[in-house]
Amino acid sequence: MNPFDLALRDFQLRRAAERYGNPITFTCGGRCFGCNAPADISMLKKCSGCGAVLYCSQKCQRLDWNGKMMESIAHKSWCSKFKAHLHRLDTVQSVIKSFPWGRVEADGTFYNDCARAQFYLLGGAGFGFWSQSGMGLFEEAEDDESMKTHRMKWPAFDEHWRAIKQEKAQITFMNGQDLLKATHLNDKDGWKLPQNLLVRRDFTATARFKAPHRVRSLICNWDDWHAWRNVPKSSPASLLMHYPLTIYWILCHTLKLASVGADAHNERVHLTVHYIGAEVELNFIPILSELALLLPHHDLDIVLFGPCVFYLGQEGATAAHRTSLISRSAHDGNIPIFTYDAPDSCGSGCVRVFLHTASKYWDKKDLPTYGKHPDAILACNAGLFTYDASHNVVHASLEDRIPFAVTDYQEYMLESNRDTVVLRSLLRNTHLNVVSRPVELNPFHQPGQRYLRRANFAPNLVNGFIFVVYQPED
Repeated sequence: MNPFDLALRDFQLRRAAERYGNPITFTCGGRCFGCNAPADISMLKKCSGCGAVLYCSQKCQRLDWNGKMMESIAHKSWCSKFKAHLHRLDTVQSVIKSFPWGRVEADGTFYNDCARAQFYLLGGAGFGFWSQSGMGLFEEAEDDESMKTHRMKWPAFDEHWRAIKQEKAQITFMNGQDLLKATHLNDKDGWKLPQNLLVRRDFTATARFKAPHRVRSLICNWDDWHAWRNVPKSSPASLLMHYPLTIYWILCHTLKLASVGADAHNERVHLTVHYIGAEVELNFIPILSELALLLPHHDLDIVLFGPCVFYLGQEGATAAHRTSLISRSAHDGNIPIFTYDAPDSCGSGCVRVFLHTASKYWDKKDLPTYGKHPDAILACNAGLFTYDASHNVVHASLEDRIPFAVTDYQEYMLESNRDTVVLRSLLRNTHLNVVSRPVELNPFHQPGQRYLRRANFAPNLVNGFIFVVYQPED
């Protein structure tokens, strides 16, 4: 069975049950945080110290406490931090509950695929911006050092991983496949939503739709954005829009490189952003147009890097795709794959998106890409510090004074990286006098707690937490 079919079936079961007044809940079940064995979540016992992780037995808890289970770090080193992170749970759950289609399952997670199935937006090719690949054109997790370790040390984990791969291999769609067409998807074909629920970017005279008013103060949360865009919260748009809004928040609030206060009386603000690890983003590049509407009088160039971009560029350079969108960019990296100019009434912001198809990974030699030194480096959900290539980015960011911010799913993972990889790099660059900043909850995370294979109630969110690797002193 296609894995998407399972979510469609679950949605149909839920809808039928609710129709007859007998609502049901779904849960992905639980796995012991120590041994990773599956178990009914009601049978697992919480750690009495943090209340965030669950175990199937006292034996597993004791072993994990001393670092003798799957985690390389002993739980005793993280218990107090997990407890501190757990205070965010009410906040992130209130976000998902504020959407009519949002709900929290018995295990505290949000069944994302079932919500998409409600709008029939779940599947591979043919679902517009919502199209999903299986494991991705480049199976990034295969290169993840922690994943390699888990697969070697725990046969049960390796068997589980192979089963997931086999299931998802049924989906042949590759990320960015729509870029092999001659034109970008329009609003209707991209969003595949009813007219009142989609997020428009076409405000030409022929479109007959009014553009949003000019932004004059920072938009700080989903309620603000929905009100500004006049898009009801019954729309599932946030399940994709968190990508451009996360970029917006980092540039304006976290790194303070952009300002909604820019106006036509001053010189326009030009920013070049190197965006590392793009994968699913290749399926909905046109929604990055939102940044032109959000940033009046800014000219923003976003350069996408990553193995997916590289392989897609190779495909686009073939004779079979010589008329495709990506063909021109694959042959000449200075040609943007997408350009959007906001209406004058919105402040005439401009966004151009480029694909760096010349190499798989970002490298210091790419700094002057497209004729301009980057003003910032961003990596969203990249698991950046689990790859050897990340060290080159960190060092280049520090040595060349390039602001660098990443997002990740879990707060404790970013704190771990901050205390290891990054600080070791900083010690070798003490002349920078960089102060380590706290991890920040992203107000524009994708609503809903992700399912985590091993039982851990600490918030786990797509684009959930922001960590600044380097930022010049104020």
